[in-house]
Amino acid sequence: MRITITGITEDGSKFRPSDWAHRLSERICDVEDNKICYSGMLIPSISDGTTKLLINNELKEQFPEVFTQIMHFALENKLQIKKD
Repeated sequence: MRITITGITEDGSKFRPSDWAHRLSERICDVEDNKICYSGMLIPSISDGTTKLLINNELKEQFPEVFTQIMHFALENKLQIKKD
Protein backbone atom coordinates (compact mmCIF):
# COMPACT_ATOMS: atom_id res chain seq x y z
CA MET A 1 0.00 0.00 0.00
CA ARG A 2 1.12 3.54 -0.69
CA ILE A 3 -0.08 6.88 0.63
CA THR A 4 0.08 10.03 -1.47
CA ILE A 5 -0.10 13.41 0.20
CA THR A 6 -0.83 16.19 -2.27
CA GLY A 7 0.13 19.83 -1.71
CA ILE A 8 -3.43 20.98 -2.28
CA THR A 9 -5.55 21.82 0.75
CA GLU A 10 -9.12 20.66 1.23
CA ASP A 11 -10.35 24.05 -0.02
CA GLY A 12 -8.32 23.71 -3.25
CA SER A 13 -5.47 26.09 -2.37
CA LYS A 14 -1.83 25.30 -3.15
CA PHE A 15 0.10 24.62 0.04
CA ARG A 16 3.12 26.80 0.76
CA PRO A 17 6.06 26.59 1.04
CA SER A 18 6.36 24.68 -2.21
CA ASP A 19 9.32 22.60 -0.95
CA TRP A 20 7.37 21.07 1.95
CA ALA A 21 7.64 17.50 0.56
CA HIS A 22 11.40 17.78 0.14
CA ARG A 23 11.78 19.06 3.69
CA LEU A 24 9.77 16.15 5.09
CA SER A 25 11.63 13.61 2.92
CA GLU A 26 14.94 14.77 4.32
CA ARG A 27 13.95 13.24 7.66
CA ILE A 28 15.20 9.82 6.49
CA CYS A 29 17.46 10.64 3.54
CA ASP A 30 21.17 9.96 3.13
CA VAL A 31 23.78 12.39 1.90
CA GLU A 32 26.43 10.98 -0.41
CA ASP A 33 29.05 13.16 -2.12
CA ASN A 34 27.09 16.27 -1.06
CA LYS A 35 23.96 14.96 -2.83
CA ILE A 36 20.68 14.11 -1.16
CA CYS A 37 19.59 10.52 -1.74
CA TYR A 38 15.92 10.11 -0.85
CA SER A 39 14.68 6.87 0.66
CA GLY A 40 12.31 4.70 -1.33
CA MET A 41 9.94 4.93 1.64
CA LEU A 42 9.45 8.70 1.45
CA ILE A 43 9.68 10.29 -2.00
CA PRO A 44 8.99 13.93 -2.92
CA SER A 45 7.43 14.34 -6.34
CA ILE A 46 5.97 16.96 -8.64
CA SER A 47 3.13 15.97 -10.95
CA ASP A 48 1.20 18.40 -13.13
CA GLY A 49 2.81 21.29 -11.24
CA THR A 50 1.62 19.98 -7.88
CA THR A 51 3.98 18.87 -5.13
CA LYS A 52 3.30 15.43 -3.68
CA LEU A 53 4.82 13.16 -1.11
CA LEU A 54 4.73 9.41 -1.81
CA ILE A 55 4.87 7.26 1.31
CA ASN A 56 5.61 3.55 1.11
CA ASN A 57 3.94 1.45 3.81
CA GLU A 58 7.39 0.33 5.02
CA LEU A 59 7.85 3.79 6.56
CA LYS A 60 5.15 3.06 9.13
CA GLU A 61 6.89 -0.17 10.12
CA GLN A 62 10.50 1.03 10.13
CA PHE A 63 10.06 4.65 11.26
CA PRO A 64 6.72 4.85 13.10
CA GLU A 65 7.50 8.24 14.71
CA VAL A 66 8.35 9.81 11.35
CA PHE A 67 5.20 8.33 9.81
CA THR A 68 3.03 9.69 12.63
CA GLN A 69 4.62 13.15 12.41
CA ILE A 70 4.12 13.34 8.64
CA MET A 71 0.51 12.24 8.85
CA HIS A 72 -0.09 14.76 11.63
CA PHE A 73 1.46 17.47 9.44
CA ALA A 74 -0.83 16.54 6.53
CA LEU A 75 -3.96 16.48 8.68
CA GLU A 76 -3.07 19.70 10.51
CA ASN A 77 -2.53 21.51 7.21
CA LYS A 78 -5.61 19.91 5.62
CA LEU A 79 -3.66 18.40 2.74
CA GLN A 80 -5.24 15.83 0.47
CA ILE A 81 -4.38 12.26 1.47
CA LYS A 82 -4.98 9.29 -0.81
CA LYS A 83 -4.33 5.62 -0.05
CA ASP A 84 -3.51 3.36 -3.01
